[in-house]
Amino acid sequence: MASFPTPSMHVARKEGVSALQVHLAGLPEDYREVLRLQYQEKLELKEIAARMDRTEDAVHGLIFRAKKKLRTAMGQSSLWLSRK
Repeated sequence: MASFPTPSMHVARKEGVSALQVHLAGLPEDYREVLRLQYQEKLELKEIAARMDRTEDAVHGLIFRAKKKLRTAMGQSSLWLSRK
């Protein structure tokens, strides 16, 4: 039997996405940029490093710190989004 999203699941997802957008906007610009390049543009680490004029190691660290800061800012809602 297939599982279909319920109306409450749609609302919860929309609220989660809205919370994500708000918290992303609150991050420092370089954190927002590195996450945008990785997740929206789906660039590889090497390409992100070239675009941001940084080393691959620096970009790796930046991604780690950006995700950690975003997780902390979002609190419990980040756990819900990570399961979807």
